[in-house]
Amino acid sequence: MSDRTPQEKQPEKDVKLKLAGASYMLGDAAMMLAGKIRGEQNVIAGGATWFLGGVGAAVYGNPDSDRQMKILSSRLENHLKKKGVTIPADVRGQSELLKEKSFWDNIENFLYSHPSEILNGAYAIGATMLLHGGMKELSSKSKTLLPKSFNLHAVDTMSTQFWMGGIILAGALAGLLIKEDPEAKKKAENGNIVDKVVAFATEKPLRVSGALYTLNNGFLAATALQDWHAAKTTYAGHNFKPHYFSTLQLACYLFSNAMLLMSPREQVNKDGFGKSEIAQLEEAAAQIIAAQPKEVQGALIADMSQFMSKQAGIKLKPEQIETQLTEHLNNVTTTSPAERRFAAREAQRAAVAAEQSKSI
Repeated sequence: MSDRTPQEKQPEKDVKLKLAGASYMLGDAAMMLAGKIRGEQNVIAGGATWFLGGVGAAVYGNPDSDRQMKILSSRLENHLKKKGVTIPADVRGQSELLKEKSFWDNIENFLYSHPSEILNGAYAIGATMLLHGGMKELSSKSKTLLPKSFNLHAVDTMSTQFWMGGIILAGALAGLLIKEDPEAKKKAENGNIVDKVVAFATEKPLRVSGALYTLNNGFLAATALQDWHAAKTTYAGHNFKPHYFSTLQLACYLFSNAMLLMSPREQVNKDGFGKSEIAQLEEAAAQIIAAQPKEVQGALIADMSQFMSKQAGIKLKPEQIETQLTEHLNNVTTTSPAERRFAAREAQRAAVAAEQSKSI
């Protein structure tokens, strides 16, 4: 779908969330195997739930530019629908971005728009299962809230399920509920220490999730240590012992948490779309405007310019978009679709050539 010319520089692809999801999947599989050996059904159920969240991040994280353009066009359509603007069938047929979307298209757009929310939502559910198991351990007095003494063997008495469930639940809720604001750090430049701490969290909410998940790794390490002690006693005659898998789980989670901590929650392009991609969206918008009554077209151009300027990946001011939309609208009303595509490609080649000549 993209009209990028061969010379146009591609932005470097950010795959941190995908890597986090894939590594979480491996860690969750190890968690389920360790839980099965221990006979802990809630650990198996929690791990299975987390595994699904990892699939969501691995498959739907870091969408490519074509998918991001589809997401942006869907957001524009939804915005216009709220304004009472309809898109005629003949207009939809003139743009790939405006094609009628199936139920599955809408589901996919949602999943690609919210991969970290899928991950954290699954983690919240799985954490609740662990927390419930930990509370049962505490109520039955088979485990204590804290170790009775601070030595390597005393850690065996502590309910790591309770602590892991509580900390992971807090991290998951932070990733789900804290609203991301990429400009938060800039806004808090003249603020106090509290303002700056809040800005650090809101600039990238997954920092909070990643930090709490990393804190949880301390209790996961305690679980692995319990398994190492049990390998010489409880599981001495077993071929497969839980410490093999809980140790692998710990290693996977350490890597995953680092990747998550550096990832933005909003997965639409932060580096900015190419000129040809923005032109493609603007042309689709111009076709919608051209299909509306002339008396509302001016107001619609202004409204759409404001909306598009606020979208991630579009680093243009409203007045710049308004000028470009007006030009596209003039082209829509005076040229054929084939002529417009040819003119757009030629203009893009000229722009790239001009940039290259400046760098020589």
